Amino acid sequence: MSLFGTSGIRDLCPEKIDAKFAFEFGQTVAKFSKKIVIGFDGRPTGQMLLEAAVAGASEQKATCYNLGICSTPTLCYYSKIKNALGIMITASHNPLEYNGFKIFEKGKEATKKLENKVEQQLFRAKKIPKYFEVGKIKLVEDALEKHLMLLKKLFDVNKIRKENIKLLVDCANLATSISSPKVLESFGVSVIKKNCEIGKIPDRNIEPNEQNLKNLALIEQEFDFAIAHDGDGDRAVVLDQNGKMLGLDLQLAMAVDYILKKTKTKSIVLTVESSLLLKDIVKQNNAKLYLTAVGSRAVAEKMRQTSALFGGEPCGEYIFAKGVGCPDGLATALLFCQIFAFEGGFENLKKSYKTYPIKRIKLPANKEEKKALLQKLEKNWPFKTKIKIDGLRAQEEWGWILVRPSGTENYIRITIEAYTKKELEENLKKVLEVFKCY
Repeated sequence: MSLFGTSGIRDLCPEKIDAKFAFEFGQTVAKFSKKIVIGFDGRPTGQMLLEAAVAGASEQKATCYNLGICSTPTLCYYSKIKNALGIMITASHNPLEYNGFKIFEKGKEATKKLENKVEQQLFRAKKIPKYFEVGKIKLVEDALEKHLMLLKKLFDVNKIRKENIKLLVDCANLATSISSPKVLESFGVSVIKKNCEIGKIPDRNIEPNEQNLKNLALIEQEFDFAIAHDGDGDRAVVLDQNGKMLGLDLQLAMAVDYILKKTKTKSIVLTVESSLLLKDIVKQNNAKLYLTAVGSRAVAEKMRQTSALFGGEPCGEYIFAKGVGCPDGLATALLFCQIFAFEGGFENLKKSYKTYPIKRIKLPANKEEKKALLQKLEKNWPFKTKIKIDGLRAQEEWGWILVRPSGTENYIRITIEAYTKKELEENLKKVLEVFKCY
């Protein structure tokens, strides 16, 4: 079973991923590049893993550019600037007791081919170099500034500045705690900080979902809207002035609609989890929609193949063709500042979009159980259509359903959307009845 999931390696740290693993990981990545950009998302175990990985890579003659605490998009962009491989030490939205590694190649997520090569070499003996052959370690202090310079080319600084936006930002006390407020303030946004103290335990779980963000509605200060990031800053979730989430599907729909209306480029890349509303919007804008498997790597690859301007996932991960090359939560925050500046408050704007009943559930399942459950469901598939881009998907007259194994957690994920709540419940029951027999 591969160590790499859909988004790098993640596991309990230091129980499963420890300093020895990090050292060997750094050694191995150095076999494929003698220039490595490396950073971590601010987790308690992150610096330990970073120091070990840097030691391993430099022992194998690599020059290491140490960014320290940084967001994933900042590291991705710096790997492009340095024409280097990148190692981001993060477990993204997983709880603090997890940590892991993501590899980047010159401004994009590593290919599965490179991940497989790294895994094949990971625990093999490495040649010990001579003392004068070891690599150098360089501390990097301008990575965020370079990222910010790029963002100022993508968004309307003057328009955003004129609106005097008051924005609540929740960074889970991790990677974006410094970078997100700094970037927003450089665009003239007045920032109210929440969970922006690296090293402190946040008052919420890291994944920016409705349950974990419910306390934002209790903030007494007034704000125009709010942004919540995950652990490494590739996600951004938007809440209205009352601290209520727009909804992941509606948020993505608003982004796609705004971008399609502002550009002549009419190609958008979305995943198989995309809602009926998104398909409506793409059709209304006479645009071309490309669907991929779930995961930002698949989205980015399809964007490059089709010259699409934008790609996104409902989880709040958005990729901009002229951006850093991977999902960028800082860019997403600025996109919604710009939408707010041109379109007005989200409380009213969201009323102009027709949404349909949608439900996402997770069923606990380890690696072996995931495989067995999917095999059983495929044999007893209760729908007319069967699409196998990623897991099992049906596209029917009543709506659609997707059942897929999580690539980052021990769950089977089910997403279903229908034109009516009754149709949703009836068709969800069909799948759950198959699983009851397991």
